[in-house]
Amino acid sequence: MPDSEKPGNLEEQLRRLRIKKAGKGLENLEGLLRKVDPADRTGLDPRDVEATLRLVNSRVPLPKGCYHIDFGVTITPGGVLKIEAGTQIYLGPSAYILSAGSLIAHETEFVPSEPDVGWGNITLTGGEASGSILEHCTIKGGRGRQFIQGSEYFEAFPPEDIPACGTRGGALLIVDAKPTIRHCVIADSEAYSYGGGVALYFSDAVLEDNEITGNSAQWGGGMEICESDPALIRNIIKENVAVLSGGGINICPQSRPTLEENKIMYNKATGLEGGAGLGGGLYLSGETCRPVLVRNTIVGNIAIMGGGMYVLASNITKVAGNTIEGNKPDNIMRARTP
Repeated sequence: MPDSEKPGNLEEQLRRLRIKKAGKGLENLEGLLRKVDPADRTGLDPRDVEATLRLVNSRVPLPKGCYHIDFGVTITPGGVLKIEAGTQIYLGPSAYILSAGSLIAHETEFVPSEPDVGWGNITLTGGEASGSILEHCTIKGGRGRQFIQGSEYFEAFPPEDIPACGTRGGALLIVDAKPTIRHCVIADSEAYSYGGGVALYFSDAVLEDNEITGNSAQWGGGMEICESDPALIRNIIKENVAVLSGGGINICPQSRPTLEENKIMYNKATGLEGGAGLGGGLYLSGETCRPVLVRNTIVGNIAIMGGGMYVLASNITKVAGNTIEGNKPDNIMRARTP
């Protein structure tokens, strides 16, 4: 058998031939696809990607590969999308992932194909999305999704419409679900409204050993927590920016998150001309905001008021062993509602 026809060389031939879309090139590609054992392929044929991912309503494995998508991926209740480790997914401006089923990804990169424009985000919503697991993933360049609290309405908007509509959860939006997010990098994303990196609503999600960095929003540059009781363990939340409050994390009323052994560092709440800029590291809002804060490091954050933490009438459930120092202009500022 000539070397060019040996199975070990067929994938290289496929890569060369996939750029041909007509005539003899396409015929050769189809012939090679028939020859290659499916177990030896590094990804779906590009012609099959959209058909496979646009609507996932059963258990669908996505083989390891490099994929470019510019459409919405929807996982319905009962659907499972399991992405093989080592996969790269480049997302165009019209792309998003909306999962009401399970999204399972290990060592997967979700990155924008046009970094200056970005893409939507990953949204996990509803009880069946609680089976979702993201581990050792990289999620970058998201621009969020509109979510009207108290409704089932979600929408993705083209970039030019975002200022009028507002978005939440730049990279990751979790609503009424309890997924597990571990060892992920969530970076360089923005939401026009809440949660530049991550936004949680009615969620008891588990976030462990993640790095949330370089994100921005009006409220909650790194993360927004609203009416949620998540567990945040050993995360690094750094260099995020909020305009109004919560450079690192913005925690709203009716939330009881557990923050343990996190490093919340070098975040900013910049403020608008004449006001705001509250809580460079953390912003805690309202009497029903009752976090547990244990052995966290909150250092080097900057705000107009409450560089490390701004506490607005919050009833902190437990405080123990935290390091809160080196924040500007102050480490903690407490305020009461009128």
